[in-house]
Amino acid sequence: MSKFEENVMKLLGEINSRLDKMDEKFAGIDSQFDKVNEKFTGIDSRFDKVDEKFVEMNDRFEKLETDIEEIKAENQFIKRAVLETNDGVKTISEDQKSIHEILGEHDVSIRTLRRKSALIEEYEL
Repeated sequence: MSKFEENVMKLLGEINSRLDKMDEKFAGIDSQFDKVNEKFTGIDSRFDKVDEKFVEMNDRFEKLETDIEEIKAENQFIKRAVLETNDGVKTISEDQKSIHEILGEHDVSIRTLRRKSALIEEYEL
């Protein structure tokens, strides 16, 4: 073999050695990319779970808003009923004062005692 052929063979050997090293490096890079892809898959899975939780929380929040609106509407009716009841009680109280003034304290006391004794008699029967 000539000197030239020897040099060519030597260079080819070096090239093959470098190619083998490059193949090893690419295999390492491929392995690292596989690990990165696995991590991204895990992250995607976690984001999917976060999205699901967010949808659940949003649904719960909307339900709470609906419940609050219903409670506000009911509260208005209750408030109106209480005010009407208060007005009725005030009217009854004023009427009672007027009756008390008309009949006098003594007469009212006698009638109250009669009414209470009638209730007691009914209860005892």
